Amino acid sequence: MSSEFSEVEWSELEVAAALLQKFWTGSRSVECAGELRQRMSQLGATPEARQKLRIAYATADEKEQFMPPAKSSRERYGSLTALPQSKSG
Repeated sequence: MSSEFSEVEWSELEVAAALLQKFWTGSRSVECAGELRQRMSQLGATPEARQKLRIAYATADEKEQFMPPAKSSRERYGSLTALPQSKSG
């Protein structure tokens, strides 16, 4: 999932990390906790948040069902020919 994050989402994670640091290093305010909860929910950090955002994970077998069959190397590169070897002098 993180490989698909945009620059904005990474920025949101940085803000969430700063809020978490602030919360654990003494602030422990309700406002800080609420803001952190909302930001993490928007990014799908919990199973409940992923369900609300309709994020689902698929196994490799499930993904393969949707992939077109792979072409053979002859089908992909059949028109290529080798260059003649040059003679080094």
